[in-house]
Amino acid sequence: MVRSVGNLPVLFNLLDLSGSIKACKNAALKFDELKFEQYKLVVGARLTDDVNQHMQNCLEKIKILEH
Repeated sequence: MVRSVGNLPVLFNLLDLSGSIKACKNAALKFDELKFEQYKLVVGARLTDDVNQHMQNCLEKIKILEH
């Protein structure tokens, strides 16, 4: 299980190492987006703009990863 790529928080399973790196990246991105949506629901109004911006920056970095 991967917990970070560089300083970017991620969490995904590498179940199929022979699969497409692009598919893994897309799955990790979708999973992290959904986790953050759930986090926003749990935290509610306590979510600061800084946290939201940091997460958006992390998601953007995942989107531009080269394969």
